[in-house]
Amino acid sequence: RVWSVADGTQLCVLVGHERGCSDVAWTSDGRYLASASDDKNLHLWDVDPSSPHYARTVRVFAGHTSHVFCCDVNSRCGADNILASGSVDETVRMWDVRHGVCLNVLPAHSDPVTGVKFSPDGTVLLTCSYDGMIRAWAVTTGACLKTVVLGSSGVHKGGLGNGSSGDEDENLRTAVIPGFVGNAVDDVAALADGVVINGGAGWGDGASRNAPVGAIATSSNGRYLLASTLDGTVKLWDSRRGRVVRIYRGRKGERYCSFASFAECGGETYAVCGSEDGAVMTWNLQTGEEAQRIAGSMDAWEHVRADEKRAKAKAKGAGSPGTPERTTEEKKEGSDAMDVDGDEDNAAAKDGDGDGSDDANDGDEDEEEDEPSPPPPTDPSGHGDAVVGLDFLNGMLATSGLERDRTIKLWTTSAYRSQHA
Repeated sequence: RVWSVADGTQLCVLVGHERGCSDVAWTSDGRYLASASDDKNLHLWDVDPSSPHYARTVRVFAGHTSHVFCCDVNSRCGADNILASGSVDETVRMWDVRHGVCLNVLPAHSDPVTGVKFSPDGTVLLTCSYDGMIRAWAVTTGACLKTVVLGSSGVHKGGLGNGSSGDEDENLRTAVIPGFVGNAVDDVAALADGVVINGGAGWGDGASRNAPVGAIATSSNGRYLLASTLDGTVKLWDSRRGRVVRIYRGRKGERYCSFASFAECGGETYAVCGSEDGAVMTWNLQTGEEAQRIAGSMDAWEHVRADEKRAKAKAKGAGSPGTPERTTEEKKEGSDAMDVDGDEDNAAAKDGDGDGSDDANDGDEDEEEDEPSPPPPTDPSGHGDAVVGLDFLNGMLATSGLERDRTIKLWTTSAYRSQHA
């Protein structure tokens, strides 16, 4: 669905995918929209109201063998000539937008690919995965330039600027590996001294693992990389220093892949990410301190409690929860989608189970329950489910909730409201 930001009216409904959509990406001129779907395809839509093909599919990109989870358009100099996609089939593909053909297939990761993002200059493609790694690829050749392994805990205590270094937290384990061979985790294990590389499958089983990376975002100058991870944190990677320089905490984020974004407002830069309790978290990029928390509703918190109860019940009887969408046909039927485009047909959440069922009715009723933790501050007007999709632009923040919420909300900064009063 395409909406008007000015007044919230629905402009058109794009119909063509056979299953739910997980991600969308605009071309730089705003005339076309690319969508990634669980039907294993990507579509390119004409969304120019003056076009005779308005609201129709003009290209279909087929080739992935499993759900397509993420996409991005290379908009360097307005060229819009390359579309990148990441899939549960563990590959990344680059497509010629004009001709609809596949240019390159990258054996990118050893677990589902959760994010693809072009660098601001369009020369590098960044990818992230449930295997806990981020990789950089040369767009022209498809060569892997760098593998970034984010540590599962700790933080570099120095400032972000002025070359200050500070003291390294002894618990922080990160590594930068020049390129890699093949697509298996073992190919780079020997090069990462002191770094636990095994992530993805088995995450949450209590073993020492790197947290799966849910999404990535690049700063406007290309120096910093923001990564949301399934240990409930958001990490800031400094490409010049080659390490994590800040970790942002306070969100619920162990089950779903959530977008993160940089937000520039009032001369300050912030990190923004959604939370599974329906909240939207904002941190000061420099200090790491929480700047604002937009509260979710009580319904969202109750969903969190039900999910936690269900996960504990499953852990007692099933051992390792495994990797999403990798074990049974039932899971494959579920949608891993992040419902950022408002498609109500996409009924299954980005859940580790992938079954799309009502979590509140699952679990063993006879199990002895833990003393429930007190809920955080809630707001009845907030999201009623996990916030997984968001984007910030020109003083406006757009957020979307999962299928038990099914809303997209627009938030404005005080500076934006002053300018448009």
